Amino acid sequence: MSAHSEKMLALDVVELNPLRDRKSCTTALSLDLVLAALGQSIL
Repeated sequence: MSAHSEKMLALDVVELNPLRDRKSCTTALSLDLVLAALGQSIL
């Protein structure tokens, strides 16, 4: 939705403790959220 409105100027994504993400679960989730914000369907 954000991608279609053309109003998003920036998006910051920060992982607070990457050492605890041993299986890259939060990395994959973050990637999905960024792609969704840019217009890709995640469902």
